[in-house]
Amino acid sequence: MPQFDPTHFVSQIFWMLICFFILVIVMTQFAVPRIQKGIHKRANYLQDLKNLEGIYLTQIDELTERMNTLKQEHHDKTKHRIDKVHLSLLEEKEAVLHKLQEDFEKARHLAREATAKEMNHLRAEIPSIAKELASLLLQNTLVHSSSQRPKKHVLS
Repeated sequence: MPQFDPTHFVSQIFWMLICFFILVIVMTQFAVPRIQKGIHKRANYLQDLKNLEGIYLTQIDELTERMNTLKQEHHDKTKHRIDKVHLSLLEEKEAVLHKLQEDFEKARHLAREATAKEMNHLRAEIPSIAKELASLLLQNTLVHSSSQRPKKHVLS
């Protein structure tokens, strides 16, 4: 085999060293700087993303806090409005109840007056009714007493 011939070792080592140094020079001058530049860009990009993430998280926290504050404010305003309407309804209820009580008292008073008037009217009519009743009873008694007389039997 010719590659194991010791006479060719020196030329093979020479060309191997030349190729190796050319490869090292090309790698150090062209490939490695490009790779380092890409790694550096990627590191900067990741750092920018982390910074943006921090900014966004801060904004999210601020917005969440603002949202909670607004929510509490609106809750308080709504509760205040509801309480105000509730009080208004209670006042209206009291006014209506008072009005109904007044109307009831008026109707009650009118009913008492009408009852008293009717009672007075009936009291005024009692003597005439009593006279009529007495005369009817008297007539009825007379009619009954005359119809219940014992009949005289005549013997022939």
